[in-house]
Amino acid sequence: MVFLKKRILSISLMVFFLACFRGWAGDTQTLVVFYSHSGKTKTACELIAKDLKADLIEVKDLKNSSDLINWYTKKDKHTMEAQKPDAAKGDRPKPVMDTEISPASIDFSKYSRIVIGSPVWMGGLAPAIKKLLSHYRLDRKKVVLLTTATAIVQFPHQKAYKDAVRASGAEVAAYYQIRVINDQKKELAREELLYEARKLLPAIRAVLK
Repeated sequence: MVFLKKRILSISLMVFFLACFRGWAGDTQTLVVFYSHSGKTKTACELIAKDLKADLIEVKDLKNSSDLINWYTKKDKHTMEAQKPDAAKGDRPKPVMDTEISPASIDFSKYSRIVIGSPVWMGGLAPAIKKLLSHYRLDRKKVVLLTTATAIVQFPHQKAYKDAVRASGAEVAAYYQIRVINDQKKELAREELLYEARKLLPAIRAVLK
């Protein structure tokens, strides 16, 4: 009987110390998943994942090539139209909205908290993130949605983004956005972008507790 009590105490202490170690090492139940074309969303999400000690998964768009996406970015649009006059007249390639993504399978079952990062593309979430949200059920997951864009996303669009997350069964814990250009319409340098992302970290930590 005494041996059994000691054994139970020993197991209890082991469980306690393992839990403490897990808390010190980081919570493996948090995932940061994102799509990034220009690298800005990736920069922000890598910082967030490091701060949260979370797993990190980058989603790739398998049907929309870089050249195709560049048609719809202000950075390259005018250059490409100058190179291909026919496209400037409306004969430009169409983006694939119902795209395919990589990795082909993501195990969300072990995550209770998820940060989803997406650039804003043509006023909406990137097709790869739309596909992610329509393909997987995220029932009862607590989700923080982060977008990067050249302009401040207004409420109607914010609501549409959050509704897309809720349609997957997830709870939207918060929505944050990073404007990737400054008041002079110039793209933020990497350090400026990291500065904007760091400002969000306390709030993200708080809502994902």
